[in-house]
Amino acid sequence: MILELYADIMAALAEHKGRAPDHRFRHWVRQVESVDLSKATGYAFVGDFVNEGTTEVDDGPAVYLVATVEGSRRYQVTTYDVVIRRGAELETTDIETDNTSKGWALRIRDQVAALLDDIAAEGERGDPSPGDPGLAKYTVRELINELAMRGYVVNVTEA
Repeated sequence: MILELYADIMAALAEHKGRAPDHRFRHWVRQVESVDLSKATGYAFVGDFVNEGTTEVDDGPAVYLVATVEGSRRYQVTTYDVVIRRGAELETTDIETDNTSKGWALRIRDQVAALLDDIAAEGERGDPSPGDPGLAKYTVRELINELAMRGYVVNVTEA
């Protein structure tokens, strides 16, 4: 899927906060693929940065850490928000902090790790994404054959 991912994430965040990020400052977006719980800084969030412009992305869900800067040139505050993408839909979360005191990454690290675990668990459960037919795309005979190959005995009764 091809998206203007950076711009879409910034627009979703602006809609959620009711204001656009200050264009005077440099902002960034990082796709968080995993969290290194042994680190207490921003290096705990493992993943690539999202470039501005057109980006090709996988259809699966993804978590993004977004840093926006506000304030005057002398007194700046960086706010860190977490955004989830499911397909082409972006959803902001309540996970947010800023750098007004030390330890911003540590304050959200465990929440982001739990969010990634929840998303992984959804995938393991086989929760269908929108437009995914799930097991409905297989015939009953194909499902029975698959179970038989895995050593299960299936007794079929006509309804």
